Amino acid sequence: MDKIDIFFKNCYGIKLLETSFDFTKNKSFIIYASNGSMKTSFAKTFKDFAEGKDSCDNIYPAKKADRKILKQNQKEVDKREIFVINSYDQTYRPSKIETLLINEQIKNEYDKIFNEIDEQKKIIIEKLKEQSGIKENPDRVMSFDIIFKNDNKAFFETLKSIEDGLKNFKAKFLASLIYVRIFNEKTKKLFEDSNFQERLQKYLNTYNKLIDESTFFKKGIFDHKNASDVVKNLKENGFFRADHKVFLNGKIEIKTEEELEKMIEAEKNKILENKELKKNFNDIERTLSTNKELRDFLHYIKANQIILENLNNVSLFKRNLWIAYLFEQKEIYKSLMNI
Repeated sequence: MDKIDIFFKNCYGIKLLETSFDFTKNKSFIIYASNGSMKTSFAKTFKDFAEGKDSCDNIYPAKKADRKILKQNQKEVDKREIFVINSYDQTYRPSKIETLLINEQIKNEYDKIFNEIDEQKKIIIEKLKEQSGIKENPDRVMSFDIIFKNDNKAFFETLKSIEDGLKNFKAKFLASLIYVRIFNEKTKKLFEDSNFQERLQKYLNTYNKLIDESTFFKKGIFDHKNASDVVKNLKENGFFRADHKVFLNGKIEIKTEEELEKMIEAEKNKILENKELKKNFNDIERTLSTNKELRDFLHYIKANQIILENLNNVSLFKRNLWIAYLFEQKEIYKSLMNI
């Protein structure tokens, strides 16, 4: 294409522009003009042409717009020969860019792969919305919590960073917790409050002491959540119906599901109903009774006391919570990472 003739009339504030671009002398042209002159309107008119849309004047729509983009033989330029990038749209990804760079076969393969990635990503993000209660961009919140980055490109970097941690993850029971019920503006201030942290530490010291004294719970290895999972798995797999038995610490013989459930409940109550632990919890409760948001958080803690056990390291808690969510979606996660 050696020459292009331009004729724009009443196109987005351009009253009249008639000129030619001669490419026999220059391979490219730069249009330089002050703000508000015509640059965006010029590009927008080309974009309309490429997309087969009519141009107009937004301020004076009654004025008839006219637009011609012609080659040296006075034939219209093929709209596929026009490529416009909007400077104000950072997320814009033109459909024609691959055609300019690579052949059709590779382009089709490229498009297929990235379409699959986009579809899998959408599925995971929808699942994260449901699990976390975060309605907008849970992927960006997760990226910030795990790798301290908050942009569109961080999502896959975040998924890659937890790949090993996901394989050996032990705290999958955290997946039942809802992120927004724990972390919000009110609780953020609370977690940073030294008075709350002091009361929390007293509670945790007592709790850990009781766990150490427990008949069969072991801190960081086997707690009442793990025990409940064991009961569930044995029950679902017909362990006791097959006349098998369980020996706790090699001493206490358990013959039925009911006996095991009662034993776990009794051991759990021995810890949670402890007078000193309850006193420490009451101290925390007073701190959480100052406003509605914190009272809501208090109710959530009462139903899920496992939260308190994790609040002494908020960053790690957030990380583990996201990994727990992804652990529940591990098949989708694996599929996405494979692609």
